[in-house]
Amino acid sequence: MLELHQISKAYQGMQVLESLNLSIKEGEIYCILGPSGAGKSTLLHILAGIVHQDSGKMILGTNRIGYVFQEDRLLPWLTVEENICLVNETLSSEALNHLLSEMDLESVKNQKPDVLSGGMRQRVSIARAFAIEPSLLLLDEPFKSLDYALKAKIIETLLGVWRERKITVVFVTHDIEEALWTADRIAILGKHPVGLKDVIEVEHPRRLDENEQVQFKKKLQLYWEENL
Repeated sequence: MLELHQISKAYQGMQVLESLNLSIKEGEIYCILGPSGAGKSTLLHILAGIVHQDSGKMILGTNRIGYVFQEDRLLPWLTVEENICLVNETLSSEALNHLLSEMDLESVKNQKPDVLSGGMRQRVSIARAFAIEPSLLLLDEPFKSLDYALKAKIIETLLGVWRERKITVVFVTHDIEEALWTADRIAILGKHPVGLKDVIEVEHPRRLDENEQVQFKKKLQLYWEENL
């Protein structure tokens, strides 16, 4: 689905990514984990074609890309339904209604964003990304401003939609728990020097029992402290 070979990017002389190599399989959830300033968002922008790398090669097996930003970026003068359909004017009524049902947005489809809660707005943002009918979904820390309970609920909703559609997901976060909740594999980026430190395969993705979660979190935390 997606191959990156020796990708480098700098801004105003500051190296953000350097000689980055990644290989992402079709249908998997691939998490990019790293501290602020490690180039996570820049990497997503390159994947989405928002910015271009300075050097290196990207092989991308699709041009149908959905993107969920840190902020919901909804248009305030449009309703929930209109915001979702904005990215795909050919979306059928059946597909729209199914998406509204999946994201639990049926009751607010005629409301405008300013009357919605933060969690609901983010669900609209996710629904809008799925409305493109993407083969690749990019998530740029979309749960960053949500409390723990709401974050867990939205992640479970997102995973439910993913299980039905089995699209490829690249998910950026600096939160170890979010990575463990979602990922098949976790790529760890570091700042000093910039670039990929390691790729860790989650033994039982999205099925970790409580003890496995604790042990895996300790492993990642230790790796984080020793290598970043």
